[in-house]
Amino acid sequence: MADRLTRSFVHFAKFVELFDKRSVSFVSVTQQLNTTTSLGRLTFNVPLSFAQFERETTSEHSRDNVRDRQNFCLRTITFCGARRR
Repeated sequence: MADRLTRSFVHFAKFVELFDKRSVSFVSVTQQLNTTTSLGRLTFNVPLSFAQFERETTSEHSRDNVRDRQNFCLRTITFCGARRR
């Protein structure tokens, strides 16, 4: 038998969403996770919110770094006397 249901928390969240649509609750035997209670749903959703926040900030930082590199290259070319087309 497998030691885990999924490898990522986001994939696990999709399972729980599917369970909710079919009125099925998830109760972990080895951990304190029970989606039948409001505290259990909160405990489940807090890490999901942090994971989403981390994905979004990583994306923003990557986009900012690319933009900064492009701007640096343009400033360097202009400073050295080359013309921009």
